[in-house]
Amino acid sequence: MAKIMVLAESGFGKTSSLGKNDELGIMGLDPEKTVIIQATSKGLPFPGSKKKYSKAALVKGEDGKTRIVGNIIVGTPEQIVKMIGYFLKGRPKVENFVYDDFNFHMQDYYMENAKKGGNAFDVFKDIGKQTFEFLKQIDTLNDSGKNVILMAHPEIYEDLEGRNRYRLKTVGAMVSNFLTPEGKFEIVLMGYSRLNPETKLAEKLFVTNDDGQYNAKSPYGIFKDIYIKNDMGKVLEKIKEYENQE
Repeated sequence: MAKIMVLAESGFGKTSSLGKNDELGIMGLDPEKTVIIQATSKGLPFPGSKKKYSKAALVKGEDGKTRIVGNIIVGTPEQIVKMIGYFLKGRPKVENFVYDDFNFHMQDYYMENAKKGGNAFDVFKDIGKQTFEFLKQIDTLNDSGKNVILMAHPEIYEDLEGRNRYRLKTVGAMVSNFLTPEGKFEIVLMGYSRLNPETKLAEKLFVTNDDGQYNAKSPYGIFKDIYIKNDMGKVLEKIKEYENQE
């Protein structure tokens, strides 16, 4: 199973890549096998999303046993960790855990605590610690045989050769300076839009490996092309084919 980071600007189509959309030719993920994790509740931009995805909750059945229903987790980092534990124990058929949009976990915590006053550096330390705990949980999920997909916004930085490159956008410098989240993922896809000369419409693509501008990465042989459609279902399909090669 895979650990995947997806970096793209808001409105690119990160979340759209998760849901089946025949008009756009997107296969998407099976909602029966997928949990989407959000910092704040927001709609999902693909057909039938309200029927296919609902907020996760614990319910007690007629037999007196507590079960977890739904497939969207919304809450604080502590609440999210607890709910994921219920899924691992009670819903083993769930294969995909999607963090969407990861930046908001950091931004919301900063905004909530910065206005309270006190030591601003402590807020950044807390964000760094929370991010570290999230990354540890991603490892736990992956070790449990789950696909983990972290979606976030990028920021531009200058590398040692003076080139503009992309990395996970963070609040403050503590996360990027000390954790380097991209290094925790074997696959980092980046969003790229280009105009289709025939349809005159924007094509939304994932960059799978470094093209000189976008420093994406993936193990050699998973993807035949540097640019592929923004379809997470197809991405996982290619990864599965790669892992099952003899």
